[in-house]
Amino acid sequence: MTSGETKIKQLQHQSDSWKRDLGFVVEENIALKNRLAEIVAGDQGTPELLERIEAYQNEFIFKDDAIRLIFSEIKEWDKLLFKEQYLDGNETKRKLLPMQKRLSRAVESFMNEFSKLKFDFNNYMSETL
Repeated sequence: MTSGETKIKQLQHQSDSWKRDLGFVVEENIALKNRLAEIVAGDQGTPELLERIEAYQNEFIFKDDAIRLIFSEIKEWDKLLFKEQYLDGNETKRKLLPMQKRLSRAVESFMNEFSKLKFDFNNYMSETL
């Protein structure tokens, strides 16, 4: 395996890793929205709690939109990787590494933001209910 092939293999692994991480967030976000529904259905809320629940629901929906956007960008990234591996990759070399760095920062930032939101939600609900 040449060094170029090894590099492409590593970049494909990174793409797969991003998708697994984001897939986990999708599942977590569903679980959090389900928990909101349980709380509302249980009629356990004061007006202040219901207002906060609505804010969390909006945040979770916003995260769904962000996930879709990042997945779309990863799909474009995968297309560039394919071109690099199987087609004449001279043009994509200029785009590949800058896009990889940008996506890596975006995924890391998103994962940190989501983790903070999840912990904030769980802590708030533990203190409030």
